[in-house]
Amino acid sequence: MSAEHHEISRAKVSINANNEASVETTDHELSKAITVGVNEDTMDFNKLIFWSGLGVTLVTTFVVIWIFASQMFFEQSKANATATSTYYAVEKLTEDANNHIQSYGVIDAEKGVYHIPVEQAIEKMTTNE
Repeated sequence: MSAEHHEISRAKVSINANNEASVETTDHELSKAITVGVNEDTMDFNKLIFWSGLGVTLVTTFVVIWIFASQMFFEQSKANATATSTYYAVEKLTEDANNHIQSYGVIDAEKGVYHIPVEQAIEKMTTNE
């Protein structure tokens, strides 16, 4: 049972009859790459957990703030709409009342009760007409 030998980049690779490979080299970097892999796996789980937790916390905080801000702006818009509609309703009632007290009209035609503008009524009361 003979083994195959290949010379590759300062390394001697041997493959035996069971297809098992062995590598002989004097290159320390190549030896480390073969042993560990292309990149050495130095996963720092504490950093991974910290940064993942920080990311999740920041996204969650942003979403919660966005939800509360949306609700606040919605409630404020409703309050403004209510205040505006109330203002216009009061303004309309005031205008109607002013028009009524400054005009002539019939209250009860059968009894002969009419209304006259307030200024004219005050003038008649002061002159006893």
